[in-house]
Amino acid sequence: MTSARFRPTRAGIINLWDYRDQEFSFADGRLVLRGPNGSGKTKALEVLFPFVFDGRIEPRRLNPFAGEERTMKSNLLYRGQESAYSYVWMEFCRGAKNDPEAVTVGIGMRATRTNDKVTRWYFVADGRVGVDFSLLGSDDRPLTKKQLGEQIGTDSITDRPLDYRAAIDARMFGLGVQRYDQLINLILTLRRPQLAKNLDPKGLSQALTDGLRPLDEQLVLEAARSFSDMEEVGRALEGLAAADQAAQSFVGVYAKYLRQQARMDVDHLASRLEAVRSGISALHEAAADRTRSQASREAAEERFTAAERALDQANATLDALKRSTAYEGRTQLDDLAQAVSTLEKSTELQAEKARKAKATLEQRAEEHDKAGDAVARAVEALTHAEDELHLAAEDAGITWTALPADARTDQLTAALRGHAEERDGDIRAVRAALTTVEKAATERTRADDAARRGQEQLDSAKVTVLEAETAVESARSECATALRSWWAEQSSLYSEIGAPAPLFDALDTALGRIGDDDAATLSETLTEQTTEAVDTLRLRRQQYDRDAAAAVDAIAEHESARTAIESEHDDAPQLSAARHDTRTRLTGAPLWRLVRFADTSTPRRQRESRPHWRQHTSSTAGFPSTTPFPTSNPNSSSWHLPPRTGPPAEPSRTYSRSSRTRVSRRAGCAGSSNRSPSNPWICPGIR
Repeated sequence: MTSARFRPTRAGIINLWDYRDQEFSFADGRLVLRGPNGSGKTKALEVLFPFVFDGRIEPRRLNPFAGEERTMKSNLLYRGQESAYSYVWMEFCRGAKNDPEAVTVGIGMRATRTNDKVTRWYFVADGRVGVDFSLLGSDDRPLTKKQLGEQIGTDSITDRPLDYRAAIDARMFGLGVQRYDQLINLILTLRRPQLAKNLDPKGLSQALTDGLRPLDEQLVLEAARSFSDMEEVGRALEGLAAADQAAQSFVGVYAKYLRQQARMDVDHLASRLEAVRSGISALHEAAADRTRSQASREAAEERFTAAERALDQANATLDALKRSTAYEGRTQLDDLAQAVSTLEKSTELQAEKARKAKATLEQRAEEHDKAGDAVARAVEALTHAEDELHLAAEDAGITWTALPADARTDQLTAALRGHAEERDGDIRAVRAALTTVEKAATERTRADDAARRGQEQLDSAKVTVLEAETAVESARSECATALRSWWAEQSSLYSEIGAPAPLFDALDTALGRIGDDDAATLSETLTEQTTEAVDTLRLRRQQYDRDAAAAVDAIAEHESARTAIESEHDDAPQLSAARHDTRTRLTGAPLWRLVRFADTSTPRRQRESRPHWRQHTSSTAGFPSTTPFPTSNPNSSSWHLPPRTGPPAEPSRTYSRSSRTRVSRRAGCAGSSNRSPSNPWICPGIR
């Protein structure tokens, strides 16, 4: 808060009476002194008001009770010093509170016990005590007159009270010598603690009268002239009263009409606004559903891609198992079966994931289509509500500016509220005009002033309209900025799906044409520009479905092949003629189950030699028919390998007795020494 007048803000007493260095703070130019009797309230009042304004030290003038028992010398030498320097000062400020214009006025005094005269000097300085200059030295003693002059300048110091009062009046009041003295006398009169005691009404009245500002002679002449014009003023007053009565009767009827019309317009506008809010809420919900559907669709596509990668990895693992040597080995069929079972479970799991991903993708696609339909319906409802609101605004006489299609509810509410405030401004203008008519009955001059105020209000209304138009343009700019921000975040996504490059330009053009009769909405423009990209995505999804079906067929073929492999088995060879009993009750295993092809043997060679191997084991040495037993007493015919009689079925495959003996020795099962070479046998323990 600023003030054009100087107001006291601080006052101080230094080394005077019982005050060593006392500072008093004013609140809004006022000071309240509180305390018990003898605390120094009267003494502070004595040395401050009006002493700092006139500089006179007569005891009767200083003491509020007009006593003469206390002199200024006694105040300075109150503590019994031989000599003392003292200061009383007061600070005045005006202007801004954080940077005010400050002026400090004060009186410096020096008294000695050997001299009854008190030496005084006066100063009026710009600045503040304790901030811009100080009245105490570094030794905490009051400054001498010379030291003070070094701080504030000798031009600010004077030795005469008359010059001091003139300097205060010139710097802060501008009253003149006579009125300044009258003001001091008025302060002295009103300062008396017991003003009602020994009251002199005539003297008090004279003092108050002297303290008033003298009347301007021009004002007196104008007042005298007004008395001569009383009759003309009376006639004018009668005419204004008649006009006022006619205006009041008209205003009563017209005000009632305006209130009813305004209420109807407000109710209609409120219903349209509610429809617009509902449409915007539906639009936002549809947009949110569309965003969630898009995110779910992307997640489903990612899961589908992961399922495809898992299926490819399973197929690669299956091919690697088929190419491995362990797959061809007879002794590792159990491990191969377990691996195939694990692969089958993994394949089923991946196939289930692929089916779920496909179902999720179809569901998200359906939700996406539904969300698009909901967005279209919400946009259509919003457009319809905006058209109805535009018609309602035209009926109410409000200039309506169409908002962007993606305007938020708070923006639309703010626009409507602005138009309602314009209508309220018009009503207030009418009421102000009515008030002007009522005031016209008092005097002609006030009517002219009211007319000028009405013109100022009209200018202000025009400025308000211009500001509203500026706000509309700013809203369009903000909408365009939001569109650019959205495109900066979503451009990469639309580029990935193959959207056309001029998509942003088309949206920007559509934004600029919103409000035209044949202008397309942003949603329609986006749908039109992205139709081809959406069709491409649908074709890709159909291709993914076909690939998934092909993968399922491939899995079925692999499962059939695995089943065929598991069903394969080797038939036992024909029993030898040298064997006379069955081995159902015997332990061990036949020799043909205990041997396998070498690791270096190829599958083709195994297939070619398998028939010869089976014929050999059934017609030559009888090794496959030989059954090892854990006992060491060979007394059964199953232990003997009698040579075959007659020509061999295949001479190239015939084994001599020496060959059979070497085979038996390599197996660690050669016959005992008491057996003849013509009757060899195989001992137990063959594996």
